[in-house]
Amino acid sequence: MYRHLPHSLKAFRVFECVARHMSFTLAAQELHVTQSAVSRQVRQLEEFLGFELVTRHHRSIEVTERGRELQTVLRGQYSQLDQLVGSWKSEQGKRIVIKASLSFATRFLIAKIHHLNERFPDHEVVVVPMLEDNSTFATDDCDLLISCTRQRPQGDNVYYLRDEYMAAVIAQRDDRQVMDLNYVLAQPRIHATQDHFDWHHWLKSTGYKDSNKVRHTTFFTLELALSACLAGQGVTVTDLMLILPEIEQGYLTAANGSKIVPSDWRYYCHIKQSSPVMLELVEWLQREVNQSVSELDKLIEQRQWHVIK
Repeated sequence: MYRHLPHSLKAFRVFECVARHMSFTLAAQELHVTQSAVSRQVRQLEEFLGFELVTRHHRSIEVTERGRELQTVLRGQYSQLDQLVGSWKSEQGKRIVIKASLSFATRFLIAKIHHLNERFPDHEVVVVPMLEDNSTFATDDCDLLISCTRQRPQGDNVYYLRDEYMAAVIAQRDDRQVMDLNYVLAQPRIHATQDHFDWHHWLKSTGYKDSNKVRHTTFFTLELALSACLAGQGVTVTDLMLILPEIEQGYLTAANGSKIVPSDWRYYCHIKQSSPVMLELVEWLQREVNQSVSELDKLIEQRQWHVIK
């Protein structure tokens, strides 16, 4: 088909490298061959074409006019080939790296992974948990960061997700009877932080009088505190959005008529670089979160809980 080309195109690759470096030695280093092999390939190509491509001097070379014409064509062709092959390799190794707090990753993202895989079939989804929330994009090891913070993080690629809805919850009793507030407040209290902040904030915001002397147990992660609560070890104040499945399935509940307090903390997602894929991911995440908020609103109405505005 290509009547004017040699059977092997290797010599063209060698010449392009020589012309780009203006050196047989540097071309040999890039191609990982000997200098004599490079010189021989260029000489064979010149013999095939019938004219010189380079003029050889004692310590340097000079590309001839026809050599420059050939170099221009080869440089364009090799550049296009490199971009094409690079795009193929990029598609093979495409990843979406999501970094989120351990509780959010465990209690929200895991249940959505199959939806993510269906939505982004050409990407590998990687979820990286954080033990502590981070309100800045201080690292470059993820594409999307989900954080819970009191102030909206700075930057153009930051998107609001949702508020926190705090309430005191306890494992549902076997008899499934509705528990009143006095019973719940009299149970051992489980904390996720040493300062007991969530409990103090919730009691102050609700105006409940706390005259009970109860035992306190502190864990260093919310996940451990929730596990202890599910095991019937006591009552904990937590974000109802994180335990929505457990409430719906009847494993955890709040007291009858309990007050729910929106906290000062809010969830945001940050994308490192704006792109169609990342914007689609943000829109999907916002829709999923909004759906969960709607489900919680229905539960609040059914259970006759009250949200403090």
